[in-house]
Amino acid sequence: MTKKYNQISLDNCDRVIRAIRQASTHEALGPLFDKLLAAQPILQYAMTRGSFFFRGRKCGSNRGLPTVFDTVYPPASVARVERLNDAGDPLLYASTRPLTVLAELAAEQGDFVHLIAMRIKQCAGVIFFAIGEWNHLFKGGFSRLVSGEPAVVLKRRLNDMGSEMAKRVIYVDAFLSAILADPRAGENDYLRSRALRHAIFRKIGRADGFFYPSVRDEIGMNLAIKPATFDAKMQVCMSTVIEVTRVRDFGFFDFEYRRHAKWFDEDGAFEWLPDDEQHESVIFGMTKEEEEFCRENGDKVSGNKIMDFLDLGYAPVDDE
Repeated sequence: MTKKYNQISLDNCDRVIRAIRQASTHEALGPLFDKLLAAQPILQYAMTRGSFFFRGRKCGSNRGLPTVFDTVYPPASVARVERLNDAGDPLLYASTRPLTVLAELAAEQGDFVHLIAMRIKQCAGVIFFAIGEWNHLFKGGFSRLVSGEPAVVLKRRLNDMGSEMAKRVIYVDAFLSAILADPRAGENDYLRSRALRHAIFRKIGRADGFFYPSVRDEIGMNLAIKPATFDAKMQVCMSTVIEVTRVRDFGFFDFEYRRHAKWFDEDGAFEWLPDDEQHESVIFGMTKEEEEFCRENGDKVSGNKIMDFLDLGYAPVDDE
């Protein structure tokens, strides 16, 4: 890996970065990002069914949104420019934690939020890559996405690069992370973050989506997923309406559950449980084995038991 990527010095990276900061068109930014990424190993993860991702939309009442299609990515005909997508070219935005979702929505006291969870379908697998993890692994000492042996593998990979290459990789990763998490990016229609998205997908054609730092949650991670990937490989497995009862400092929110869906029909309409049924979460679309596991535990499954049962691994794969 060192021989493959050690083709550009840190000073040369700095010159490309300065040019990116000065560029003002997609036509100028594309080749610059391509040049920077050509020398940059990108962390990639092979992910399986056990991983859950969350997405939310504010709604006007405790009744929530009517269909599952209202909770995922918008149709191309109404998709507007956002942080990582062009007009008419939607992405599905999600987060690794519900609190990050609420932070990204800038939820306020009294807001109702329709929150869904998504997971990978049985026997399917995805490749997601990550921006900002080399930098966080070096400065924070841990990964925001993996723990245990996979995290050890990443640390070893960084150490094996050698000091000069590692310095350059961390530096470039910090720059790319800053672009994706720039709170002022909307002032120029997300020009740089959208150009970076296209450059990374050009570099990693097989990728299904990527993790990037949250703009509003200090160490939170967001995820941008290709719509085709969601349609073919993922499913909604939870749908609930919550009411934000208090906004606290440091990205914490108090909320109460107002409504849970038990499924959705063939037209996508949610089938809701009676309002008086109180639950912390209702997961649907489980496999036979998952349902048996829940019944054996009296339908009260702790987080540790879920981790013992599900394959929650984010297995690092070779960089491209």
